[in-house]
Amino acid sequence: MFLAASSYADKVDFAFYFIVYTSVILIGIIVGFMLFCVVKYSKKNNPNPSQIEGHVGLETAWTIGPTIIVMMMFYYGYQGWIDMKTIPDDAMEVRVIGKKWSWSYEYKFKDEGVEKVKRSATLVVPVDRNVKLRLESLDVLHSFYIPAFRMKQDAVPGTPYYMWFRAIDVDQKYDVFCAEYCGDSHAYMRSYVEVVSAEAFETWVRKEPPAKELGKQLFHEIAACTTCHSIDGTKLIGPSLKGIWGRKSKVITDGKERSIVADEEYILNSIRNPQQDYAKGYDGVVMTAFDETVLSDEDIQKIIEYLKTLK
Repeated sequence: MFLAASSYADKVDFAFYFIVYTSVILIGIIVGFMLFCVVKYSKKNNPNPSQIEGHVGLETAWTIGPTIIVMMMFYYGYQGWIDMKTIPDDAMEVRVIGKKWSWSYEYKFKDEGVEKVKRSATLVVPVDRNVKLRLESLDVLHSFYIPAFRMKQDAVPGTPYYMWFRAIDVDQKYDVFCAEYCGDSHAYMRSYVEVVSAEAFETWVRKEPPAKELGKQLFHEIAACTTCHSIDGTKLIGPSLKGIWGRKSKVITDGKERSIVADEEYILNSIRNPQQDYAKGYDGVVMTAFDETVLSDEDIQKIIEYLKTLK
């Protein structure tokens, strides 16, 4: 049996197995009857065939029977769908941000009356607690997919979508994929769900990374810059960011080539409006733009401080 790790995974599995087993049985009956007829009514066994005009009972059976089976398939599938779409009122909300080619997660919580935000590249959730996901995409169509939870929902640019789950096994880790082709590195758009105890979750969500490490975390995990840019000089989808600070480069602005120096203004603008001044030689490469709801100016400043260390 496949791993089923969410509260409604069993319903999804039951509907799936019911359809599969019913289809296999029906195929067996149909093929068996066909083979029987081939032998029974062959020229050798039935040299003088008779014309069959119809049979009301048989025609009624093969009309009503399949209708009942199809309605049962619909019923079991609908029950699972309703459960998946009915989000409990007490669910903890997590913002899920999809972008080429990574997932990131944001948690809002209060610590001593102060509202704070925790960001992570891993979806950490407490066991046996309802979790509501707000799915957003910054660029193209993505699809958030957790096979072990039997859940998949598209992330559409400009429109938030919602889904929920309750993890039932503690101290487990599950794969997250993008199930919608979204570009060159689609296959590498992976993340994880980590299920922990309620106590461990409360400790984790309130733990802040060291201030000097925040820029590095934002760069590698939240903005996931290394999906397209290397830090060792290797050319990927975009130019390498090794030694980017203070570097003179050629860019294309409004179709014209010009020289720039990679300073704070240029890097900030490249993150907010990446297509305004794109690197020469990277025509047709579209970088995801990060607005203030994903990376604040303060976040970008921390990223810049980290970029200064990439010699």
